[in-house]
Amino acid sequence: MFSIASLLQSAIYTVSTSMLYPVMIILLALAAWSILELGGFIFEYRFRHRDLKQLEYGALHARALLQNEDLSGAVQAMRKSGSNYFVQNFIEDIQSCVEFRPELLSVKMQKLIQDCEVTMRKRLEKTKFLTRAGPMFGLMGTLIPMGPALMGLIRGDVVALANNLVIAFGTTVVGLTAGVIGFMVSMVRARWYGQDMSDIEYISEVMFGDAASKSEVKTIASARHNKTDNNDSSDISGVINTNSFRSGRSISCSLFFTATKVIVAKTNSSFFFNPIVFMILIVCINAITIIARYFEIVISFNYLIVINLFICAVLIVTMHLSKMHARKKLDRLMQLHPEDILKDDAYNFEIAYKDIVGVEVMKSWHKHSMKILTRDKWIDIGCVERDSSHNLGILHAILPGRVVKTG
Repeated sequence: MFSIASLLQSAIYTVSTSMLYPVMIILLALAAWSILELGGFIFEYRFRHRDLKQLEYGALHARALLQNEDLSGAVQAMRKSGSNYFVQNFIEDIQSCVEFRPELLSVKMQKLIQDCEVTMRKRLEKTKFLTRAGPMFGLMGTLIPMGPALMGLIRGDVVALANNLVIAFGTTVVGLTAGVIGFMVSMVRARWYGQDMSDIEYISEVMFGDAASKSEVKTIASARHNKTDNNDSSDISGVINTNSFRSGRSISCSLFFTATKVIVAKTNSSFFFNPIVFMILIVCINAITIIARYFEIVISFNYLIVINLFICAVLIVTMHLSKMHARKKLDRLMQLHPEDILKDDAYNFEIAYKDIVGVEVMKSWHKHSMKILTRDKWIDIGCVERDSSHNLGILHAILPGRVVKTG
């Protein structure tokens, strides 16, 4: 006898089971997309840098140039200040404001800021979609095979039951993994872009706001940008952070550039923050495991993986703590007079610009190594940290013609 209920049940079952393979294909595409987004996130992190002090100086100098009706010079000054992707794009877009009258300039600036915010949201929407779609399709991939699995259980077909359960659990894991990656990338990027938007608004206010008069801006910009010839000047025109390994210790230093000399100050030093120590530890543990097998002492391979991952996690945490300690020490030293910085640690020393013959900057695919040649010896400064690599331009400004790049 014809039954509407059985017909609807059969239709729902047919539609749901027919969606299994499309859902699996979508999940595989989302997994590949999450890997690409994670790679792009790491690449973006590698090239992010932010120096608020340098950005502020550039904005003040650009304001002075704008008030002299030198728009191209103002944009060029902001380019040299160094910042992140969206901030640089905003600086490039400022050139389009040259044709606007002063009374319409604020409207144009607001339009540029809003367009930049829309671009940021558009970029965040991709990973936000991944955050929501991954678990949703993972849940669909979990529920769809449960119908055939229950039917197999009723028929006593254990193989069909097992195969469908494997698909159900596998799709859940893939969907949740894609969602976790998307959530992590979205969360961090939202913080990054919020900071970039704050910098953009700050730049626009400093360059085009009416808070300071023309004479005040010229005074501030000239005081902060023009290097004085007075040998007693205490202004620090720039800082470069470096890291090196000496005598088994990891040593972090900061180079403070004044008007007449560079001060090399130690900000952190520890034996335990050396990655070579952890590499030796991992090699020793694996060697002990291999040797133990000759004495019929079998250590589970899973335990070995956990131990190696634990050591790597400890290395990452200790390196992060080392950078935090060095950053706190740098912030404290920035509040001191250059002579007090020199006296802060027995390791600290100074090099007068007149004694520097040349500076060699060796560039590889992942780092910059720097050496300073004085009149009597080479001084190995170490590897320039990633967040300070954009400050290398200060070497050319202070020591023109004496900086040599190799590699």
